Amino acid sequence: MSEYETMGELFADMEDDVMALTLWHRVLKCIERLLAALCDVLGFSVSEIGQLIVTDSEMRNNFEIMVKALEDRQQEKLTTVNIF
Repeated sequence: MSEYETMGELFADMEDDVMALTLWHRVLKCIERLLAALCDVLGFSVSEIGQLIVTDSEMRNNFEIMVKALEDRQQEKLTTVNIF
């Protein structure tokens, strides 16, 4: 027996994924605009801010922790989906 009983269930699930992806892109655009505004206020370019993050070991460590947490969360989601 397949994971989806009907084509309708398959398309409903796909629609949810597309909506989540669309929302994620909108959130990223908002973050991008916020970062650009912050850079304007601080007088730095986005690349200069990126360079500051890379060269500051404490800040880089904090970002690595956030990236690891996001990766772990994504892996948990994939594992949960594969179980069901």
